[in-house]
Amino acid sequence: RPFKYFPKQMDLRLLMEAAVYIYERMIEDPQVRKDGFTFVANMKGWTWDNFTIRYATQWFMLMQFIMPANISNWYMVDAPSWFDKVWVLIRPGMTSAFADKWKFFKAVEDSNAPHILEAIDKNSLPVEMGGNYDIDMQYYCEYRRKVEEGEIGFKSSMVFDNPQEFMAQMPDFQP
Repeated sequence: RPFKYFPKQMDLRLLMEAAVYIYERMIEDPQVRKDGFTFVANMKGWTWDNFTIRYATQWFMLMQFIMPANISNWYMVDAPSWFDKVWVLIRPGMTSAFADKWKFFKAVEDSNAPHILEAIDKNSLPVEMGGNYDIDMQYYCEYRRKVEEGEIGFKSSMVFDNPQEFMAQMPDFQP
């Protein structure tokens, strides 16, 4: 949800640390380590207030050169019509291989652009983008805090198709 980050008002370091944490959790999955993952950015509501060159540079350095997981696809959903101006600014900081992974989609039917459901299974796409995947982020964050603090055991080699289903099976977890 890039529209929730305001680089002139928020600490970029905290955003980067959160991203690293999320990606470290993702690469616990051997399949992700082998095949990579698809990054989906919901750009609905994104404005120039959500962008700075410093933010973009650091974000793409992280995604291309620091993260140990391979990004197999980078999907931009509902990018604003003027995103081509941003692309001119950010593209020079990308390798050709990374830039080639970028695809643009719409989350609503639009005769001029491909629909995101052409690329992502509906069960893997968040509800806010027309999919069925719904997760309570506050619940998930509290659960992860308890895992990190050792209050709940976790076998990192486990892979879950439905994290909510897994969390519901944890009898000692109370948000």
